[in-house]
Amino acid sequence: MDFKIFSDDLRDVGAKYRLLLCVNILLVFMVAGLAVHTMWMANRARVIIVPTHLAAQVEMKGEKASPEYVRIMLLHMTHLLYTYTPYSIMEQYREFLAYLPAEKLVSVKEQLQHRIDQIAKLRINETFQAREALLPSPGVCLISGKTVRWSSGQELATEELYLKYEYQIKDGGFRIEAISLLTSNEYNALQRPDRK
Repeated sequence: MDFKIFSDDLRDVGAKYRLLLCVNILLVFMVAGLAVHTMWMANRARVIIVPTHLAAQVEMKGEKASPEYVRIMLLHMTHLLYTYTPYSIMEQYREFLAYLPAEKLVSVKEQLQHRIDQIAKLRINETFQAREALLPSPGVCLISGKTVRWSSGQELATEELYLKYEYQIKDGGFRIEAISLLTSNEYNALQRPDRK
């Protein structure tokens, strides 16, 4: 009688071992499959940078972005360049430089450093007030507005500002290829190229 109970227990232990082995093998394949899937998703993932104050729905498909995304990004870039205090300008310019291609970094950085030194020395504040942002052709954006400069609580100057940005979206990254300061006549000619 004791031998029969012992042999039944032995069979049960063998069955439990085989069941546990099957479950472990299944778990190994599941973990390996999840690891492969995670690596595949990581290779396909893209980081798309948007300003923190984004108040519109934007869309990215491949190398194309919705016009609203382009406008918001370039208005943000303009604010980084033309809305500052002597205390915030360095950080804003550092953020702006992140959107430039590597080959243009050195020359632009020197120009911006000269401006930073001048603003810190004169303690100038500046504010950009956007009027419009147009997309007349792919890869080009026109922005108009005015800048107000002041120092020690007194307004120094108010100027109209017309900018032409040339940009590129590649692999989800937003890059500024060129910025041009325009006159009002050049701006008007570019926004309506058919009426030159």
